[in-house]
Amino acid sequence: MEALEELVSKPLTPTELSAILAERWLAAMAKYLFQAGFNWKVVEAKWADMEKAFDSFDPVRVAACHNDIDRLSSDKRIIRNGAKVAAVIDNAQFILGLSSEHGGVGGFFGSWPNER
Repeated sequence: MEALEELVSKPLTPTELSAILAERWLAAMAKYLFQAGFNWKVVEAKWADMEKAFDSFDPVRVAACHNDIDRLSSDKRIIRNGAKVAAVIDNAQFILGLSSEHGGVGGFFGSWPNER
């Protein structure tokens, strides 16, 4: 039997965090956002289509959708919740800002202070 320490994933190093693409940060944020208040199995079942509907969570493309909330909110491939769709677009803009300011969103999170 494995020890608990072996079963729990280890924190990523700053280098590993820096290597994560902005698209994956946005996708993770979106997934948690859509899971809030919904059955997680529904989100999981729709996730592949949501990736397509949100252009693989490319922050530049998603951020440009601020005038397309109605179109996305009626897209049957996703969970049609206008507030959550708008939040994904806002998060894309947030990620672009972090990327611009810090040379990458992964770099921002990788340089987060380690002390409590």
